[in-house]
Amino acid sequence: MDFRRGFVCEIHGNGRVEIGAGSIFTAHALLQCSTSIEIGERCVFGQSVLIVDGYHRYGGSEGHWLDQGYDYRPITIGRWVGVSDKCTIQASVGEQSMIASHSVVNRPIPPFSLASGSPARVVRYFGPDDQRPMAVRPEGRSARPDTVAAAEEDGTSR
Repeated sequence: MDFRRGFVCEIHGNGRVEIGAGSIFTAHALLQCSTSIEIGERCVFGQSVLIVDGYHRYGGSEGHWLDQGYDYRPITIGRWVGVSDKCTIQASVGEQSMIASHSVVNRPIPPFSLASGSPARVVRYFGPDDQRPMAVRPEGRSARPDTVAAAEEDGTSR
């Protein structure tokens, strides 16, 4: 494992963090854990990545937002995942997936996927066809890049 300059891992209460062999955290990565964060082997995390297992509720107009509660969920990041710079990870990421720079993962990303945006969505699937999640099947055009869907509809190649 390689923890570079500015790596911080904050564990609260009974929180547990497991990091697989060969994983790399570049400069200023921050992990905040109250339940569990499990990271597979040979994952790479870009500069200023934030991984948290919870989020504020921001649920009402009564009282300060810090007093409105916090929801937690264990995070699992599969083996061989790449997370580019300045990403926020608040949900699990499947094995061999890649998360593009500046993305916010707030719902699970399936294995063998390229996800980007805020919130992150799958823009490409590159795994075995028999394991392709329903959300990234060709008939699920909303999960595919707009240019690909448009090219298929009008018969052109872009």
